[in-house]
Amino acid sequence: MSCLGWSSPKLGIYTQRDNVYDNPFSSESALFKTDRNHMCRCNVFFADGVAHGERAQWFGRDMAFYMPGSGGQPFRIQGKDAPKWKEVPNFWERLPESLRHKTGHGGSHSFITHEFVTALVEDREPAVDVYEALAMTAPGIVAHQSALRGGEHMKVPSFDRKS
Repeated sequence: MSCLGWSSPKLGIYTQRDNVYDNPFSSESALFKTDRNHMCRCNVFFADGVAHGERAQWFGRDMAFYMPGSGGQPFRIQGKDAPKWKEVPNFWERLPESLRHKTGHGGSHSFITHEFVTALVEDREPAVDVYEALAMTAPGIVAHQSALRGGEHMKVPSFDRKS
């Protein structure tokens, strides 16, 4: 994978290394190639004139998945075998009312929390276990390291499940 980062001088704190994260970038864009030769692009844009926030796109052999964006880009699946939804199912209504509040990252925190607590109550493994969490987190950490190194090509480590 390779990632490039850049900054907008109009964003103030996001362009200064003295922020809490020591992050010089206001935006980053990463391009990944999977172990099956598929491609994924992930962007974090906080720059002027660009849709604000995070958005990812996955490109496979037969289908592509486009995450919705805060700039009005819709959720979309494309491909000959893609589901023919007229609109995205309302997963929000499946949560207990006490968890239906904005948490960032597309509302994923509420769903992950609900799944984790439900798994504890039902005495089962959660859908997002430590290995899934690592698989979702490690690419972003490595992408940021690549951006700090000028877009250097880097390999994302794989964390295998122990039997």
